[in-house]
Amino acid sequence: MSDIMIKRPPAVAGQFYPADPVQLRQQIEKMFSDAGTEAEGEIYGFICPHAGYVFSGSVAAKAYHLLEKIDNLESVVLVGPSHRESFSFASVLTDGYYETPLGKARIDHELAQEIVESGSSLDYEIKSSDRGHKSGGMFGEHCLEVQVPFLQVALPDVKIVPIIMGTQAYKAARDLGKAIADAARGKRIVVIASSDLSHYLSVSEAMKLDQEVINEVTAFNPQSLADAFQSRKAQACGAGPMMAIMTASRLMGADSARLLEYKTSADSPYGDSNRVVGYMSAIFEKKVSAKTEDHGKNVHAKL
Repeated sequence: MSDIMIKRPPAVAGQFYPADPVQLRQQIEKMFSDAGTEAEGEIYGFICPHAGYVFSGSVAAKAYHLLEKIDNLESVVLVGPSHRESFSFASVLTDGYYETPLGKARIDHELAQEIVESGSSLDYEIKSSDRGHKSGGMFGEHCLEVQVPFLQVALPDVKIVPIIMGTQAYKAARDLGKAIADAARGKRIVVIASSDLSHYLSVSEAMKLDQEVINEVTAFNPQSLADAFQSRKAQACGAGPMMAIMTASRLMGADSARLLEYKTSADSPYGDSNRVVGYMSAIFEKKVSAKTEDHGKNVHAKL
């Protein structure tokens, strides 16, 4: 297997989030302090939005601040859709780093390799590639980059595995989820899908479509979610990543799914209620049993 290394400078700093590191850190820390969410068990995965922070940052923060409580996390796998390039496989960056104004988020080389190797026997092609990851010229994919500063504030030394999906098909998502879960055996990782929901509808239209996504995500049913997308009852630019992360989380041990926050861009002072984008953060956990709580154990011991 040939490794692909990228020293990736930020592409959307100063557009989607502040380019000044002090302002950026302060903004994220304020969103974390306002988040108000709590974990209810061992965290395996999230779905988080990827718009500009003034629109969706507070929604993403509802998830990311929970990572501050995890003291044994080895890596975070980030999966997003390709907005800029067209290709048919899962592009795994296997070496190098993603850079933001807060510094360099280094890639977990070993885990990235294992994900590629785990996918070698599956139908969906998963390979080491820089497709979807480049930041210069006509490129500049934002869906993973905007997630990284949240990680850098919550867990400054955590490593990442960035994956861009070139297709949104359910079978591709299922295979990628299986490959991630297989590579994660014996490791403590969290998986995150980067996705916004419906695009450029009225508030009422957006909320109707987005509720379909929320229903299937919280039912923890990626196949039914795929059916909703196929029938156009639901929309999401990161449908594939969402289904992949749901699959991986379930296989890794998660047994429940919850909505943490839902908003639209109209909730921002900069939003237009006639053309909104939907944003959701959701969590996949292994719930702590009542029996464990009754015995007085620390229910957050694994967080």
